[in-house]
This record gives sequence, C-alpha cells and structure tokens, in this order.
Amino acid sequence: MALKFNTFGRGLMEPVRLEPEAMLDLMKTLDLFRHPDQAVKLAEVQDVSHPSHRVFDFLRAFNAARRVTFASLSERQQAMLKGSDIGKAIDSLRLEAVRGTVTL
Repeated sequence: MALKFNTFGRGLMEPVRLEPEAMLDLMKTLDLFRHPDQAVKLAEVQDVSHPSHRVFDFLRAFNAARRVTFASLSERQQAMLKGSDIGKAIDSLRLEAVRGTVTL
C-alpha cells in the first residue's frame, strides 16, 4: 500500500482536481474494490500529511463506485457478457457513479 500510495496517492495532494476517470484509475490501481479498508488508511495518511477536501471528495466517489457490483448490471448484461466485458461494464457504471459525486 505504501508504494502504491507514494506513486499514485500524490494526485490527491496536487492542486489540480482529479477527473472522474483519474479517480477510478486510482481506485483500481490501489486495489480498493478488493480491499476497501485501504481507503480508510489512505484517508488517514493523506489527512495527516496534507489535509485536503479532495480526500473527502475521493472517498465520497469511492463509496459511490464500490456500490456498483455484478448485480448492478442489467439482467441481459449478466446473461450475455463474459470475461473482461463484465469488468468493462462494471467500470462504466462505476465511472457514472463517480461522475455523480463530482461537483464542478
């Protein structure tokens, strides 16, 4: 986690707001969907090292994205999609969820 945070977590500290696509990429890179407890650790480390409202924006986006699962796909998608196409469909819905949390 530390190496991944050092490499990718810096985006939360930089003055430029992360785009929804970059947020989703960061969530996947940090493997937060399989290890959601790491998001809390990320927030703790980030908050101590550099308090920022972006951490809370990221966590809000993550909480929305992690609610998207295979069950979120339509019945047709669940029946028809195979392999990596399932992941792509879930990612698409997760991106919509992240976009729904971003304020302009």
